[in-house]
Amino acid sequence: LQYDRSILEQYAYADYYNHKHYVKPLVKVKKKGIATLEKMLIIDDTPAKSRLNFGNAIYPSEFNGNPLDDELAKLSDYLETLKSSENVRAIEKRNWRQNDN
Repeated sequence: LQYDRSILEQYAYADYYNHKHYVKPLVKVKKKGIATLEKMLIIDDTPAKSRLNFGNAIYPSEFNGNPLDDELAKLSDYLETLKSSENVRAIEKRNWRQNDN
């Protein structure tokens, strides 16, 4: 299978060690007709992976094995507040942990 390198590079970036990482383009999901970008969220602990869709992004902290980590429970509560939103892109999500919607 041949890939167009220019397209691949559009969705990839290199880290300090020159390892390739890939961006998650939500437009691919939109094209499949699953949902509009206004109704779609991307959740990732690596902001660079959602750089094409920052308006759809929520960034939880990385899980490091701490048994007291309650990040996913907080995230679940926050997502409940968004479920009836018409346009999640218009909602400020940077301080989602403190949000009391």
